Amino acid sequence: MIVEATSTDEVAAKLNTLPLVRAGFLQPPTIVPLKPYSGFAPRS
Repeated sequence: MIVEATSTDEVAAKLNTLPLVRAGFLQPPTIVPLKPYSGFAPRS
């Protein structure tokens, strides 16, 4: 799952509202912050 947000805290708050997480059937997913990939950017 890919989520776009301003902070990891915002993502955690949103994921904790998922019905199966609230019911205790699933653990909240692990949040891994990503950085932009510059491999396709023009070289200076």
